[in-house]
Amino acid sequence: MTIRKIALVTAALALAAAGCGLPAAHAGAGRAAADCATTTARSDVNGDGFDDIVAGDPFADVRGVLGAGAVYVLLGSEEGPGRGDMMVLSAPDGRDGDGFGWSVRTAHLDEDRCLDIVVGAPYADSGGVTDSGAAYVFTGTAEGTPTGERVEAPGRRREKAAHFGWSLAAVDGRDGEPSIVAIGAPHEDAEGVKDSGAVYLRYRGSDGEVTLDRLTQGSEGVIGNSEPGDQFGWSLVFGRLGGDAARTDLVVGTPYEDVDGVGQQREAQGIPDVGGVTIVHDVVNARGRYTSVKHELGDSRKVMGNAGERFGHAVDYAEWQGEGYLAVSAPGVDVGGVSDAGQIRLYKRDANGTFARIGDLRPGTGVLRSARAAEGARLGWSLAFWNPRDSLVLAIGSPFESARGNPTPESGLVRQVTVAGGEGADQVAERTGAEPNERFGWAVADLGGGDDVTPGNRLVVGIPDERSSNGGAVAVVAGADIELITPVGGDEAVAADFGSSIS
Repeated sequence: MTIRKIALVTAALALAAAGCGLPAAHAGAGRAAADCATTTARSDVNGDGFDDIVAGDPFADVRGVLGAGAVYVLLGSEEGPGRGDMMVLSAPDGRDGDGFGWSVRTAHLDEDRCLDIVVGAPYADSGGVTDSGAAYVFTGTAEGTPTGERVEAPGRRREKAAHFGWSLAAVDGRDGEPSIVAIGAPHEDAEGVKDSGAVYLRYRGSDGEVTLDRLTQGSEGVIGNSEPGDQFGWSLVFGRLGGDAARTDLVVGTPYEDVDGVGQQREAQGIPDVGGVTIVHDVVNARGRYTSVKHELGDSRKVMGNAGERFGHAVDYAEWQGEGYLAVSAPGVDVGGVSDAGQIRLYKRDANGTFARIGDLRPGTGVLRSARAAEGARLGWSLAFWNPRDSLVLAIGSPFESARGNPTPESGLVRQVTVAGGEGADQVAERTGAEPNERFGWAVADLGGGDDVTPGNRLVVGIPDERSSNGGAVAVVAGADIELITPVGGDEAVAADFGSSIS
């Protein structure tokens, strides 16, 4: 891979380009003895004690198969994440157009301390069913490249273009619960309703048996109805937001849900694509009888939102000083007459277990008052909580926005808002001299947290159309130290949109 300093600008700091490329011989510097039993780094895939970065490229050519997709594991070293060697993960049965790497998530899914990787391939064929989709679970190891286990919807549930693996969430086992993987199939025809969507929960029970539960808006206790085009499962994140405070809840985004206030809608009814999010409580212990709450942008049945707001497009969760925070984006919100400017809603579960909305982030208002509402910016395309300065900060990807003072279309930027532990002023990360359509901020993720819900002190930003690399890039942000990493897959993989997904 190639690592170099890049020029980024924040509201408080300008970083000059250092222009220092690292030769290939630098790769692997600072490597430690690998041991999955003793590593203390949370995001360590190979047990060498350093945090690693996982980045997907769903359109990469792999071993001569066009567009099969790849996931790059950028190993860390003493010099930082992504500064060591690189591993390439791919599907052993990969085919043209599978989209392997469309989504990636990481968690500790087994008993050792090496990080495990879940990869979505939503355009893969399963059992001869076109684009039914698949996911792969790669177990972190100190011995070479991880191997993957393929996960599919059960045979009777495999549908053409269901796109199983479109979205993912994963959480470590804790408080006596198993680790869990959630796999979204937002185009599945649940309850026979076209593109209503479904989510599958994969976990290993106390008897060692792997269970794959199916969750839809028709499941007992899940608020809502399976309606045409809802795409339940478009976005996913685990958290602790209600029910039993020690148990894991699942947040499900349904950004294409139409809203009419009451009952089950049919085609062309209600306000289209307003969206919503459903919090399903205690998902492992529910045993098919769930409890849930649903949240929408509208404040009442009289104010039900506007067409195309797509609330639930992106979601993220973090815990800070005993409280849980949930962010939900609506990138299609119009602000001050500016179409698709975007908005984010914040919720908090306090130490007493009370869960409530705490505010909205809109360009030109509040802590985002310095942000100009831009047509088509789609603020909130991606979200990630992180901790850059002993505070909880929400990084908000705006990949279709032009860099400030730069007319370059869709160069992209990432806005950052302090949510807890400091001042709430808006800051901005963006590339200076960016090329058109690079889409900085297409994906964002934190790195280096002590566990899966504690925000890390580094931010990783996906730039899938970064021009100088001719195949995409990721930027690693750690205070004033910001570096660009681009992949070199050799004969194994040729990058196309590296950084489309990150974890």
